[in-house]
This record gives sequence, structure tokens and C-alpha cells, in this order.
Amino acid sequence: MLLLMLEIGLTIAAWKRGWKGWALLPMVIGFGAAFMTGLFMGAAGASDGEAFGVGVIFDIACIGALVAMVTRPRKTTETTQNFTVNIQPPAPEAEQHASQQP
Repeated sequence: MLLLMLEIGLTIAAWKRGWKGWALLPMVIGFGAAFMTGLFMGAAGASDGEAFGVGVIFDIACIGALVAMVTRPRKTTETTQNFTVNIQPPAPEAEQHASQQP
């Protein structure tokens, strides 16, 4: 339960560091992989202790990915952050010149 709370806290921190929806990806992949592995291990007759150990490994991998996201904010280009559009009407001379041509 503590690992889940840690993962949720790290996901929120990664979201605030600029990763937005990408911050959810480690948890989705981790839970999906842990579920599928547990399903196959259960079908193969593995014990609960073995399945728990594999689940902890997936949790640690998820936490590692989230820590990496929190320590390195997402890189963005300046053109997307400071992009402004300056639209001005055409000069009156250009309109007259365009209307005089055949």
C-alpha cells in the first residue's frame, strides 16, 4: 500500500514538472505487466510469494521511471512556449495595387 501511495505522489509530481499525461504511462505499463505476469504465474501454479516478489519488482521499476521523470523536467522548445501570431490588415497600397492588375 505504501508503494502505491509513493507511486501516486510521484505521478502527481511528474505531472506538475511538465510531463502531463506521460506521467501516467509508467503506472499503466507497470500495473498491466504485473497483472499479466500474475495471471500467467497463477495459471502455471506459482506460489503467492513468488507472484508477490514479481509484483514488487514491477513496483520498483515503476517508481524508478517516475523518479527519473520528476528529476528531469520535460524539455520543451521555446517556439511552442513563446509563440505569438501578429496578424495585421494589409496596407491600403497593396489592396489598390492588387485591384489594378488584370
